[in-house]
Amino acid sequence: MKLAALDISTQTGASNALDVIDDAIDMIGQYQSLVGAQQNVLDYRSTFLDSLYTTTSSAYDNIMNADLAEETTNLTSAQIRVDGSTAMVAQAATITKEMVTYLLKQFD
Repeated sequence: MKLAALDISTQTGASNALDVIDDAIDMIGQYQSLVGAQQNVLDYRSTFLDSLYTTTSSAYDNIMNADLAEETTNLTSAQIRVDGSTAMVAQAATITKEMVTYLLKQFD
């Protein structure tokens, strides 16, 4: 019923108008409760998604940092092996020349 159609010139009409207004106020309160509940759900989900994003981002960063540390360790280890191998080959080449020179002197 529309408020404009209410007749408040009589006591019965005024009482009916109050009942209609009370019903309208109750309906508005119910809609406000529904909207408030939906807003709370959206706020909760937004907070949850923010937390999930932060956790996922942190985990990804930790994995990337661990991978970087592992690869840096592997690179350092490989460089040490290469340097050691190069030194051994150089030393072996020097020893061989010295041995050949020594042996050649023995037959002179």
